[in-house]
Formats: sequence, C-alpha cells, structure tokens
Amino acid sequence: MYLGPGQEIQRRRYLLFFLIIVLISNAGLTLGADNRQIIKSEEILDKIRNHEPVNYSSVIIEGDLCLWNVSSSIPTFIDSPIKIIDSEIRCNIYFNKSIFNRPVSFEKTKFNGIVRFDETVFREYANFGQSVFNGPASFSGAKFRGSASFWKSTFSRIATFRKSEFLEGSIDFHKSEFKDIAVFNFASFGGFEITFESSYFNGTTDFRQARFNGNAIFLGSRFKEDADFSGSQFNSSSNFLGSRFDRVLYFYKVKFKNLNINWDSIHHNLVSDEPGYIVLIKNFKDLGQFEDADNCYYEYREWKQHNMPFEWAKILTFLAWLTCGYGVRWTHPIFSGLLVIISFGIYYEMFDIEGTIRKNLFGRKALRDETIKLSERLKKAFLFSMIVLLSLPPEWYPYGKEEYSKLINLHLFSAIIERLIGYGLMLLLIGTLTRLMVRY
Repeated sequence: MYLGPGQEIQRRRYLLFFLIIVLISNAGLTLGADNRQIIKSEEILDKIRNHEPVNYSSVIIEGDLCLWNVSSSIPTFIDSPIKIIDSEIRCNIYFNKSIFNRPVSFEKTKFNGIVRFDETVFREYANFGQSVFNGPASFSGAKFRGSASFWKSTFSRIATFRKSEFLEGSIDFHKSEFKDIAVFNFASFGGFEITFESSYFNGTTDFRQARFNGNAIFLGSRFKEDADFSGSQFNSSSNFLGSRFDRVLYFYKVKFKNLNINWDSIHHNLVSDEPGYIVLIKNFKDLGQFEDADNCYYEYREWKQHNMPFEWAKILTFLAWLTCGYGVRWTHPIFSGLLVIISFGIYYEMFDIEGTIRKNLFGRKALRDETIKLSERLKKAFLFSMIVLLSLPPEWYPYGKEEYSKLINLHLFSAIIERLIGYGLMLLLIGTLTRLMVRY
C-alpha cells in the first residue's frame, strides 16, 4: 500500500515513540531489579568449618546460618575472620555458644530473621555498625573481649543483652535506635567508654542491676517509655545531659560517682527510694549544682511526707513545708506570714462580723452601708495584725496609737501568740536565705 510523504513521516514518528517507551520500560525494570548475588548459607558454613575467611559485600544470603548444637554444651570455635557488609541476610542466625577467635563484621547489613548470639564470645573486634535487625536480636550472656560497635544500628524488635559482658575496648551504641523493648539488665560494661549518645529508646528500657565500670555517656538520648535503672552501678563518670525521659524513670538503689544530669529532665518522672534521693542530692552538691540539689531535696521531702503515716511527725513535716519549704523555699515564710495576717485579722474582727450579718437583714441600703463599714473594720484588723506579726512600732499603725492600744488590750493573748509566730517566721526566712545565698 502506497503511503504519501506526510503519512510516512507520521508512521516513523509513531514507531520512534514506541521504541522510546520500550527502552524506558526496560531501563526501569533493570534499575528496579535487585542484581545482588545470592549466596546460600551452606557456602558460608563450609568456609567456617574449613577455617577459610568469610568475605562478602552487597550480597543476599538465603538459608539459615546455624552452628549451634542444642544437645551439646561444648562451644563451637570459629577461627575464620567474618566480614559480611552492606548485605541482606534473609534467614535466621543461630551462633549460640560460639567463640569467634577472629574479627567479626556485619556492618550495614540487614537481618530479616531471628538473630541469636546467646553466650557467644567475641575475642576480637565485633562490628554491627549501621546494621538493621528486623527480627528479634538476642546477645544474652555474650562476652565482647574486644571493642564492640552497634553505631547507628536499628533494632525493630526486642533487643536482648541480658547478662552480656563488654570486657575491654570501646562500646559504641551511638545513635542506635531501639524500636521495641531493650533489655540490658545485669549487663556489665567494662570498657573505658560506653556511649549511648543520641540513642533512641522507643520501647521499655531495662538497665536493672547493670554495671558501668567505664564512662557512661547518654548525652541527648531519648526514652519514650519507662526506663528502669534500679540497682545499676556507675563506677565512673556518667553523663545524661540533654537526655529526655517521657515516662517513668526508676532509680531504686542506684549507685554512682559523678552523675551529670539536669534535675529538670527527670523530676516529673522520677520514681526512687530514700537512698536514691540521698545519693542524687549529694551528687548535685558535689558537682556544684546547688539549685538542682535543693529541688531534689524538696521533692524528696514531699515524697517522704506523702508516705508517712498520719501522726505527729507528719504534722511537723507539713509545718516544715508550710513555713519554710523544708528550708529551701524562701517564699514560703512570706506566704505563711500573709496567711497568719489574714487569719488573725479575721479573728480580731469576727465578733463584729457576726453583728454585721444580723444587721444585714434590714435591707439593701443597710447592707451596703454595713458592707462599707465591714471593709473598713477588716482593713483596720489586718493592719493591726501586720503590725503585731512584724513587731513594728505602734506609731506605724495608721489609725493611731490609741486605737492600737485599745486593740492590744482587747486581744492581748492573741497578739502575743501572733508576735511569737512572727519571730519564728522571721528566723526561718533569715535561715533559708542564708542557706540559699551562702554556698561553700
């Protein structure tokens, strides 16, 4: 069939357009395809059994990696250096009770199955930096004799380091993320530095009975759920500056030397016992954080008062809070003084108030007039109460010395009691201000 010149050009354009679409589609399929080499787990296990180096990069590993003999208590010795980086392990890993005599590196590797290194010994460097654990990861009872790195690692499911021992070298969990429960109870950190700086704990965090023998760094870490440090020991310095606790922080029987932490970051969520509070107060004083020490002491006394049985000691503790804020709140004596002035002022005028109420039954005009008179009498009573409480000269009474003498004669015993209270509040105010202003 003959086509004209215009039709031939149009046909070629359609053909060219079709070829371009096909090429783009093929390019997209090529780019979207995973071209990484697939390695069977048996190949890796054979190398380990033959003491050959295991070195893979950007591969996919299929089939379970298991060197754990459940029926045997004899550990498996692994003399092969293992380096699997930037890869994806789609199987489960069972290296329980294994002993790695050479360095181990799973840097930038994604674990999609169960990972178990329970009671495993890493005699040299163990590197899990920037790895992603999509399944449960367990290092219970594992021993890291060299440096251990979990830098920027992500644990999507429960991560268990119960009774694990980090014996030497640096221990790096810097910027790691725990999206589920993180268990470090009874763990021992013996390296020079243990860092969880900027780490994110999205689930419940358990550091009960953990022991930190090196410098523990939790700078800027975030705890979204409960964090339990009960019974933990910080035998060197520890730094929690900038850390955030969104839920409860358990601090029962904690022991530490130098704990760098801001009281404002924990006081809303802190749950502790008496020894925990005492150690915190002493720590703040030793570090020169006197305001934090005062605030911690104030909360400790409130906690103690709340847990007291109702008896004389509880009443005295309440008075200590009311009159001086347990010796750390200088505003409390002032507010207590105002309360005394109002209370005694009402007392001085209460009989006239009773008479005023009776007179109020005569009508609106009488009520208005009596209200004005009552306001004036209360003013006189309050000013008299203030003069008595502060032991000011009678000449300072705005209504004259004669009126002052008249009220003194009428309320002599009450005025003596109020003046004694005033002396006591003045002494408490001076003592509190001295304690807060003079630090040594």
